[in-house]
Amino acid sequence: KQFEKKYQTELIELAKEYQSKNLWRKFKELPEADQNRSDIREQLKYFDANVNINWPLMHYKSAVRYLNKGATDIAATGGTNWQKYLPPKFQKRVFYPELWKEKEIEEWGLAFLENG
Repeated sequence: KQFEKKYQTELIELAKEYQSKNLWRKFKELPEADQNRSDIREQLKYFDANVNINWPLMHYKSAVRYLNKGATDIAATGGTNWQKYLPPKFQKRVFYPELWKEKEIEEWGLAFLENG
């Protein structure tokens, strides 16, 4: 609640300002031939996966090392259920869902959970 109270107005203003200034908007402004270029599409998917799967997984792995010290909650969690919140499979943040196959989105972040 404190975070929302302090930053809500600023975050809403930023979201409105950047709604039309982002990679997806720029991509959609490209000629159709360029939008269909596999190299551009793959780079957007690479960015999407790094920001929304790989980085959160590194954060999750760090959290496991630090927070998984037994039955007691460590104060740093703020009382959140971090085991269920942090994995990308549960967050399912995807910047460019139109570029991914339905199965890829269904299995978002799953490979890590299966392979550890």
